[in-house]
Amino acid sequence: MQQSLEEITRIPSGFPHENQLVRRIVQLIQNWPWILLSIAICLTGGLLYLRYATPRFEITASILVKDDTKGTDLGEAAILENLGLSAGKSNVDNEVEILKSRTLMEKVVADLQLNVSYFAKGKIKTTELFETSPVKLRFLTPPLLKHKTNLVNYILDISKSKKFTLTNDDKTWQLKFGDTLILPEGKAILTKTTNPKPLNGDSYIISISQADEAAKKYSQALHVAATNKQVSVITLKLTDILPLKGEVILSKLIDNYLKASITDKNRIADSTITFIDENLALVTQELTGIEKQIENYRITNQITDLPEQSRLLLTNKSLDEKERTDLEVQLSIIESLLTFVKENPSNVVPAYVAMQNSGFISAINKYNEIQLLRDRTLHTSTSEHPAVQNLDFQLKNIRDELISHIESRQNELRLRKQSLSRSIVGTKRQINTIPANERTYQDHARQQQIKQELYVFLLKKRIETSVSKSSTLANGRIIDNPKADDLPVSPNRQLTILVSVLIGLFLPIAFFNIREIFNTRITSKKELTDLIKVPVIGEIGSGKDARDNLFDTGKNGFVGEQFRTLRTNLSFVPDAEKNKVILVTSSMAGEGKTFIAINLCRSLQLSGKRVMLLECDLRKPTIGVNLGISGKGLSEYIITPIAAEDIVKPSGKDNSFDVIIAGIIPPNPAELLQSVRVKELLNYLREHYDYVVIDSAPFNLVTDASILSHHADLSLFVVRQNFTFRHQIEIIQEISKSNALPKLQLILNDVKAIPGYAYGYGSK
Repeated sequence: MQQSLEEITRIPSGFPHENQLVRRIVQLIQNWPWILLSIAICLTGGLLYLRYATPRFEITASILVKDDTKGTDLGEAAILENLGLSAGKSNVDNEVEILKSRTLMEKVVADLQLNVSYFAKGKIKTTELFETSPVKLRFLTPPLLKHKTNLVNYILDISKSKKFTLTNDDKTWQLKFGDTLILPEGKAILTKTTNPKPLNGDSYIISISQADEAAKKYSQALHVAATNKQVSVITLKLTDILPLKGEVILSKLIDNYLKASITDKNRIADSTITFIDENLALVTQELTGIEKQIENYRITNQITDLPEQSRLLLTNKSLDEKERTDLEVQLSIIESLLTFVKENPSNVVPAYVAMQNSGFISAINKYNEIQLLRDRTLHTSTSEHPAVQNLDFQLKNIRDELISHIESRQNELRLRKQSLSRSIVGTKRQINTIPANERTYQDHARQQQIKQELYVFLLKKRIETSVSKSSTLANGRIIDNPKADDLPVSPNRQLTILVSVLIGLFLPIAFFNIREIFNTRITSKKELTDLIKVPVIGEIGSGKDARDNLFDTGKNGFVGEQFRTLRTNLSFVPDAEKNKVILVTSSMAGEGKTFIAINLCRSLQLSGKRVMLLECDLRKPTIGVNLGISGKGLSEYIITPIAAEDIVKPSGKDNSFDVIIAGIIPPNPAELLQSVRVKELLNYLREHYDYVVIDSAPFNLVTDASILSHHADLSLFVVRQNFTFRHQIEIIQEISKSNALPKLQLILNDVKAIPGYAYGYGSK
């Protein structure tokens, strides 16, 4: 039992191929060899990249720094506090910026001479050396390059002897190891290292760059950050192609940082010690002089002891004089303050500690606050502004009050001074009985005591500062020494392989999608039915030649079944019993109308029908060639008075149906097809055959098919997948609307099968 067209070729409802996405997926499945090839090529490229790419390693270290905000003092603060000193303030953010500073990295570059690199030539790539370098180039002075961005390369050849050859673009040096090289960049010495000796004739490259460029390079490769906001631990990460070199650089960076922090702290201590030493020397000199004066005075005046009364009088006199001196100082300050207040009404009053009266201090504070407020107001207002004038009025009142306080205090001090002066005069009268020599002795002793106390004070502070300097700690300590990871961070093997596979998968997908976007041809039945409302009566698979008999035993493939389905579907066309003359045409040559016509005849004949294949493509006939038939044909019948029986021939070896070939190619095919003889021939064929299949010329190119349409009962228009242009479907739509072809039906030819679906009967 034969299946209908819809049963064989229709994709079930809900099948994802109905949408655009799954149609693309099916397209990719059909092109799986190209996708597999693309993945293989990209994966090979990724593996080659992994094989020859220079790996980069990450070196990490961590240090604990002092952060006053988190209470991290590393034990230093307690020591300094016991000595009466205070430690410097620091925090994590500041230390991070110091570690990232260019100055610190420049010091590392200078110490390790990182601007000089060593490379060994290989067969495929050049490898940088560090710990395995057989030589070391050390510049006696910082190298000077002509241009900052220049990179100078020297080729080093090591001979059997202790000599070497150094070559650049302009000059060659041949010297012994240890000799001084006069290079354009400066003086340098090339020495051998303790690494394994190179083979004779080995060639190396010594690359010299600016120290600034090297510092910039390693600064960019360095990452410094606090672990988190709760701790004062800083993590340092450096990326380099040589793990040991990265560890050395990071170790040197941390070492220089710790030394720099100690140096900064000792700078203050050194300045303090220098200041104390200078003053201590001066005080020592003055104390020695006073002690010598006392010694000479005691010897000269033979003074051994002082009466108790003399000591008391002198003490009282000294106290009175000291107090009077203090009063004089206070009076001087009071007078200066009074003058300042009167002469500087627009300035703030300086702090004055001699007057401890709360009202006076409050008045000064209020006066200064108003004075500052007036200054700020004048930034935005003029002196005539009411607010400014109000402040001036307040200042005047307070200033008058201050002057009153000051003058009152001045009078009070004067009275006290007068009282002290009278007291001192009385004391002097009593002291007049004491020998003048004794008074002089007491003056010298007093000066000695003052200088001695100052000397002891300075000596104590010097000892404390020295102890502080000797116990100075750095701002941090190392938690984890620099250590390189065992595996490189770049290139990432897993990521590279994954990206290679994804690129290999993406490229063909992108290619097919781009090709689909720019495709102007019919690609599927779904697209065809979306563009035109003409029914598709059948779908025919691809890859068959019209010369092959698709219905032979052993060749009963899916294309033959599709023609059987087409034959069955013809019986469902309205008035099927009247559709004896079937016209087969297409939009242009190459769409397979002849292939469809021949195999349709074979299929109809297998159902027991008498079938005639009439070739009406007089311009480019091919049926005779495909079926191996020659002789007279339609052209001769129209032109010469021969009978229809004379041009009828069997269809090749199988003799399954009859054929009338086109015959000779005439100069006027359209006029011949309009001949009465054509109508007579078709009437004859209607009487003697059940089906007459007409293979006509393409409809869009010539008028032959339009002429023959008047004799046809049914029209089959062939559309070829991935061949027929989309804009040609509009022409078919116009044909359908105008009924230019009777009972127009479409046949989709050269349909690509969906792998594994419906035993191959599905279409793309």
